[in-house]
Amino acid sequence: MGDKIVFVIPDTLEEALWALPVISQHLGNRLVTGRAAEKVYCFCPIVDIRYLFTACWHGMEVLEFPMPEEIRNEVDVLFEFNPDKSYALTQAVGKHIVEAYGTMLGTVAMSILPPIASKEREEPGTVLVVKRHKLDREMVGSWWHSDEFVRMGKAFGIPVSLCNENLEFRELVTEVGRASVVVGIRGTGTLLASAFGKTVMELSPENWGTHKNWMSKWENKRYRMMYGDLKDMNAIFVWERTRVLVEEAAKKNAKQWERR
Repeated sequence: MGDKIVFVIPDTLEEALWALPVISQHLGNRLVTGRAAEKVYCFCPIVDIRYLFTACWHGMEVLEFPMPEEIRNEVDVLFEFNPDKSYALTQAVGKHIVEAYGTMLGTVAMSILPPIASKEREEPGTVLVVKRHKLDREMVGSWWHSDEFVRMGKAFGIPVSLCNENLEFRELVTEVGRASVVVGIRGTGTLLASAFGKTVMELSPENWGTHKNWMSKWENKRYRMMYGDLKDMNAIFVWERTRVLVEEAAKKNAKQWERR
């Protein structure tokens, strides 16, 4: 008989999505080493993303709190993905959040970005500006130059739009999936874009109490990060660095169309 396992997922969207590659790796490792779990439960407070966890393991039950007493009494392993404890444990060595989660669970994830795919057809040359999602953890400070950035992009003749931070998760997946380039403050929007392999320019504030590598996305070869004070990241400063990425994306799309 295999172990019965419970995973407890964070109630903030960004931190919850980073748990996906760790769970997939852990359960896969158990399978190939002859220790496959008999039963897996996942308690996920965010209803919109429960389908992503179900896809991690055949037969996984994704439930809502409170945890029934019968489940608590029968499980062999109960693991809570706690981002604050994970950060405190690994801060000194600058671990990524996925590595930190894995350290606490005893798993080394082979891939850092969450296994999420987009079915949308990319619209070549389009730029999507994203803010932090309504379900992301509330952080001090925001990028107030997003509207000016959009106006400036349109003045350059670039099709650019601003994404609504109140979209439902599946709607956000659709919007990001259609974009060619995604620009914005670190959050679920830039995480999805990186998981989709998009060209990404992420603004990562240094005053959010985490080190530079905590939620970086360098596994995506088309990802770039601006780390520092948001006050220094005005619209023209970001556009000067983003236009190169837009031009590169346009050239790539042009070559793809030539091959067709």
